[in-house]
Amino acid sequence: MNEGETTMISFVILTWNSEKYIGNCIESILSNVEVQNEVIVVDNGSHDATREIVRSFDRVVLVELDSNMGTTASRNMGIESSSERSKYICILDSDTVVSKGTFEKLVDIFEKNEGIGLAAPYMFHTDGMRQNSFKKFPTLFQKLSKLSPVGFMSRWGENDESYENWDSDRDEDFFDVDYAISACWLVNRDALDRVGLFDENIFYSPEDVDLCLRIWKGGYRVVAVPGTKVVHHYQRLSRKNPLGRIAIEHFKGLIYYFNKHGYYISRRKLYRRLGR
Repeated sequence: MNEGETTMISFVILTWNSEKYIGNCIESILSNVEVQNEVIVVDNGSHDATREIVRSFDRVVLVELDSNMGTTASRNMGIESSSERSKYICILDSDTVVSKGTFEKLVDIFEKNEGIGLAAPYMFHTDGMRQNSFKKFPTLFQKLSKLSPVGFMSRWGENDESYENWDSDRDEDFFDVDYAISACWLVNRDALDRVGLFDENIFYSPEDVDLCLRIWKGGYRVVAVPGTKVVHHYQRLSRKNPLGRIAIEHFKGLIYYFNKHGYYISRRKLYRRLGR
């Protein structure tokens, strides 16, 4: 980055034993993003080859942590390490690959439309199927239903948080969503300055729901942008080990989130507060 050059996007990537993915993720940014950018990787105490892979890229800043500090404190460190000249912050998971033209389109949406705080691209599985990455604010019953071993209850929980025809093509340039999963966000730095960074009372999840809700409460919009593409391996760590630390932290985070925002059963009360 040359002196005086404007950094448009600061990519903040969190890693934890991510040797399988991180090289491809960084390479996709360097190859496919034409907007001026910087790449910051915050490593949560990996004990595989993750750090060596990151160091092999000259342009990438590596922040090394001694242990796994979760998703919120680590990402905040990355954001705080970013250049003040960057207008946008990209929160990006290490198991993603970004496509050419996607970030140019996201930046264009911001530049042409006032009031957008966060824009998220369409996410795809590695087999090309679209991922359900834009969702309605959760409720306690909906979350418990998703965990149910009873098939129809689990399906109801999935459907209740999903937008109708979420996997259909849409013609508009962008559309409002309650929240987007934080595998890939582009966030207006001004919005972060107003509403604050990730809430470090949450270790792992639902930090994405909380920040999107605070962006809405701050008077900004959260939008999804058709015509964009990011491939996401979608590891779903809490589902893989429902009794492990990540799953327990997820449950604790949900209870904290509902207490913080003062709703449990119905999201209608929340929508009324937001004037939506």
